[in-house]
Amino acid sequence: MEGETGDDDLSGKMVGATTLVEPVCESKCDSLALDEESITARGTELICDPPLEGFNLEDGKSCILICDNHFAMSISCQFEPDGTKIWKNDDREPVTKEMVHC
Repeated sequence: MEGETGDDDLSGKMVGATTLVEPVCESKCDSLALDEESITARGTELICDPPLEGFNLEDGKSCILICDNHFAMSISCQFEPDGTKIWKNDDREPVTKEMVHC
């Protein structure tokens, strides 16, 4: 079966003498600077794991946005087909800081 399944050189580096080597993922989501006024507005909760420090969404975090006690969206760092990572919502649509509000 033929097809694009990744980089042959990188795949070859995963095979050690007697074991498989854990690949290192170099791709990370860029920091997403959130609008303080939008995420601290009345009725808005942005719950992140691990918790936010300041108003920047950093790689390794995932969040849910709650508006007036109702689920609005989830936000997580997800892979693109080319191996890069970007912030996406639960519909796998790209997320910008303008979208994170109630």
